[in-house]
Amino acid sequence: MKNKLKIGYIFTSAGLNPDSVQKKVMHQIQYLNTADCECRGLFLTNENVGSLKYNEWIDFIKIPEGNGKYFKSLQSKIIVIRTVIKLFKTESKTYDYFFMRYPMASFRLWYYLIFNKNKIIIEHLSDEISELKLYKKELKFALRPSELLSYFEHLWYPMANERLFRQSINKNTRLLLCNSKEILNLQKVNLSRINWMVSGDAVEVNNFRLKRMESIHNTIHFVFLKGASTNAEFNGLERFIQCIETYSGPYQLFFHILGNNLVYEKSLITDSNKIILHSRMQLDVLDEFMDKMHIGVSTLGLYRKNLNETTTIKTREYFARGLPFIYAYKDTDMELYPEMKAFALQFSNDDSAIDINEVIRFALAQYENLDHGKQMRQLAEAHLSYKIKMAKILEHLANNRS
Repeated sequence: MKNKLKIGYIFTSAGLNPDSVQKKVMHQIQYLNTADCECRGLFLTNENVGSLKYNEWIDFIKIPEGNGKYFKSLQSKIIVIRTVIKLFKTESKTYDYFFMRYPMASFRLWYYLIFNKNKIIIEHLSDEISELKLYKKELKFALRPSELLSYFEHLWYPMANERLFRQSINKNTRLLLCNSKEILNLQKVNLSRINWMVSGDAVEVNNFRLKRMESIHNTIHFVFLKGASTNAEFNGLERFIQCIETYSGPYQLFFHILGNNLVYEKSLITDSNKIILHSRMQLDVLDEFMDKMHIGVSTLGLYRKNLNETTTIKTREYFARGLPFIYAYKDTDMELYPEMKAFALQFSNDDSAIDINEVIRFALAQYENLDHGKQMRQLAEAHLSYKIKMAKILEHLANNRS
């Protein structure tokens, strides 16, 4: 009888109230548990948890507190890596592999993997060096000690670690899992010498009700679902806000932005009658709200990350709900399954103006056929579900098991 594959999924920023990222990880764990695989979540948290057992698949692990007065963010990251490596050592006989989102490069992780190759599955969701370069816009450089220390902690030190250790860390993984082929190529490793796989974001289709379909009359509602709680300038929402605010044609256009911490988005708005902000909603309330929406909006500013290709959770939700959408990047799954493009309108990945009249024509064409929602949901079930995505990862591991 074949032994079950055992995977320990380490998540380093867990909380009692899961955000969209933690929910994604929980879905991954759920569908990694199959007849041939047993996966357990090892969730690191700063919170004081009453019970270390979160559910049948997940345990919480309290991260030790730091006591330093300076470089608190850096100290926190070092403590997390120490905790992760301690887990590697203490649980190495329990699990065949450890699965984790890339925690940023460090000497400690590099040193451990030098002597423990082919044990870790690492998932890259972006090009970390490009992400770090974005911080230059947020961190104002000055020769004052406080600014120099901030630059060292948030830019120079992590950038040096990435350049020194990332390539070797990637080379010594069991499987290098990337969000897109572009992100894979940016990891700067010899692909012929490593085990790699491209797997974009997924969706738990059954969590989202198919939206009710009604024809468009004189009003069109657009919606953007914000996942991150940070400014996330790469969403590029000002491109769409500007074209909505300046439109003066025969249709009434409303753009709804949902999420937490919408301070940055509010700063982009001139006409609050056309652009409407909403705090995050409970799922049943959101279902009713989405019934009124006609077109989704996805990422429009990926160029700010110096990337052209990615996948996003929000577009997978749009597919599950049956909501056509606009986007401005190369979507990994949509390139693989071109039939998906029938329900999306792609714009250039730059700061050029969005043609709102083209968007209106797209919306009207989509709602001439009210079966488009069912077709989108079928595509989500066939290609974008966590069940499908995790099964492919397990198949890849089984076919390349050494």
